[in-house]
Amino acid sequence: MALKRNENLLALSREHHYGLLFCWKIRQGLKKGISLERIRPYVAHFWETHLSNHFRKEEQTLFGKGENDLYGTAEEEHGLIEGLVNGIVSGASTNKDEYVALADMVEKHIRFEERSLFPSIEQSLSNDDLKKIGAQLKVEEAEDAEVGYSDEFWI
Repeated sequence: MALKRNENLLALSREHHYGLLFCWKIRQGLKKGISLERIRPYVAHFWETHLSNHFRKEEQTLFGKGENDLYGTAEEEHGLIEGLVNGIVSGASTNKDEYVALADMVEKHIRFEERSLFPSIEQSLSNDDLKKIGAQLKVEEAEDAEVGYSDEFWI
């Protein structure tokens, strides 16, 4: 059964779709034996053009709105993911397992937000508060995360 998302949080849910594709692409590349040197630039591109911006939007528009213990978990996971990305992008992470860990962590985080954090926010915030969040997110809606990236190593 598909989750019914409040219209004011849909922009973030759409961005989560790109995040799940990111995970799938990394896994496909690894499954096909693509070199880590070829996957690394994609991780950097996705972080710079999408994921870091997505995290910033969530932290500025959602976190701290009302009392919610789940904000701390989400923010902690943002930090863990950023650490994994930095290790990969810097070249310090030279093991396939670190790419798998990144894909697994991003997917786990998205599932947490969609299944736990967002429903909690929808229940705890007023409709007016949700509308304010939606208006702020609409101004910043992301473009397709794949624009400007041409090496489709996952195919």
